[in-house]
Amino acid sequence: DIQGDNVGGAIVANTGGGHIRLGKTGGPVRCYTGGGSITVANAGGEVNCRTVGGEIVVKQAAGQVWLYSGGGNIAVERAERSVEAHSMEGAIQVGHAGGEVIADTRGGSIRVGSAAGIHAESASGPVHLTDGAGALIVSTAIGNILADLLAGAKLRDSSLAAVSGDITVTIPSNVAVSVMATNQMGGIPRIVSDFSEVRSRSISFARPPLAEGSIHGGGPILLLSGSGIIYLKKAK
Repeated sequence: DIQGDNVGGAIVANTGGGHIRLGKTGGPVRCYTGGGSITVANAGGEVNCRTVGGEIVVKQAAGQVWLYSGGGNIAVERAERSVEAHSMEGAIQVGHAGGEVIADTRGGSIRVGSAAGIHAESASGPVHLTDGAGALIVSTAIGNILADLLAGAKLRDSSLAAVSGDITVTIPSNVAVSVMATNQMGGIPRIVSDFSEVRSRSISFARPPLAEGSIHGGGPILLLSGSGIIYLKKAK
């Protein structure tokens, strides 16, 4: 195992199979372990860490965060800049990122709090965005998508796609967006909306059913596509 705390500068830590536990550092952190977990309490710069078989926890980082785990969960509580997290089998959770969040996993859920844009992809698990803002590009192969848009947020053109699952979007009263929703099941559109502006319309059998509308005057395009039920809800 490797442990370090109250280090004034950068840390580079590598171990073939042990755990890495780092407290407060004044500079960037770069670390690798072949079979253990990684914990970084407070990094004064960017964090670039990789583990083949364990979990990764970063509580606070002043710079960009890049993480990879071959067999464990990834959690980032707070990063002042962007976060990029990749897991082969575990869940990914990001509390706050000052920049964009890029996250993908083949075997777990993804949960992101506040960020300046989110690009998330899960092969087997749900995705939950609690304060969605910026460009939201989200897809799941198996799992639901829940997106709570941030009140007063400035959105950009976004896309939420669930191959096998439901999509639920909660929209505050001060967020303007133009919605276009499709359902790949065909037949009667399975779209449930609290907004009268969003209406289903009949189109040819060669294309899936479509519902669209401008909410609160319209704005960036929010494209919703799935095989389950699509819910559009008003924020309480």
